[in-house]
Amino acid sequence: MFQEKEQKRLQEEAEKDERRREREEFEMKRQLKRQQEEAEKEQRRKEKEEAELKRRVAVQKQASMMERFLKRSKSSSPCQNDQSLTKATTSDSSSKKSKRMDEAVTQLMDCAPLLNDNITSDDILK
Repeated sequence: MFQEKEQKRLQEEAEKDERRREREEFEMKRQLKRQQEEAEKEQRRKEKEEAELKRRVAVQKQASMMERFLKRSKSSSPCQNDQSLTKATTSDSSSKKSKRMDEAVTQLMDCAPLLNDNITSDDILK
């Protein structure tokens, strides 16, 4: 009878240890999974941050190029010739007239920002 009680106690203790090990193993797996998810989340955040930084650098680069263009254009002022260009289109042949009109429109579009002296790089960024 003593052996049976001792054997039963040992068996219960072994089962208890087994359940504890299973819980610990489950907890470790859960913790590892959580850490992996956090690492993936952090990686995605960093990738988004890098993409946003690249986008901002590209926009800033474009704005500085536009600003240099505007400064250069204001000093050389190609817009002074736009009236002669549009007048010249009226006397040319139809194919030449079309080409000259395209050039005139393009030049007018390029000069449009120059007509406003208050334009800034911040306006370009908008």
